[in-house]
Amino acid sequence: MAQARELSRTRSQNAFDQLIVCGDFNLPNIDWSTGVTTNNNIINQHFTKTVKDHYLWQLVNFPTRGENILDLILTNIPDKIQNVAGFDDVLETDHKLINFEINLKIQRKSRVERHVYDFAKSDWSSLKVLLSNSRWDLCFVPENIDETLTNWCCMFLSAVDKYIPKHRIKRTHNHPWIDKELLKLIKRKDMQRRKLKKFPSPYDLD
Repeated sequence: MAQARELSRTRSQNAFDQLIVCGDFNLPNIDWSTGVTTNNNIINQHFTKTVKDHYLWQLVNFPTRGENILDLILTNIPDKIQNVAGFDDVLETDHKLINFEINLKIQRKSRVERHVYDFAKSDWSSLKVLLSNSRWDLCFVPENIDETLTNWCCMFLSAVDKYIPKHRIKRTHNHPWIDKELLKLIKRKDMQRRKLKKFPSPYDLD
């Protein structure tokens, strides 16, 4: 029971989307070819349910002690685990040692040139006048909402591009809404958090 709870807590509390859990779980009454317990033991039932609930694969398919599979590799990235094998240690032990390889090759992100609107340099007055005087009725196509929407977007973005300049951003893999002003606010928030942690005050909680 404790093992199942620990596995569930490990999966739910961490911030990672790739998980590998290895070790001797000492649960002989589970058929790992089907992922089903072979008896009514509540620990086995909870454990197999936890494995299924978190979409984990068990990759050891050979006995590791006698006829039982006790040493497990549980993961949600089975395609990155390769060459799983068991062998006897030079020291006397009743368990096989498990060896496997993890593919850690990370593909390099392609460089993307991205431009974003520079709202600080916008001519809002002129844009407002243009949008107010635009013939929006010309966008309408009877009984064709998709084409109507396409026409509206083209007219609107054409006006926006005329009075809101763009600039190229250097960090192409950042979210477009993370600009200098937001980074400044994040830095200020972190400073306030550190200050509150160092000098707790009920007034700063507001």
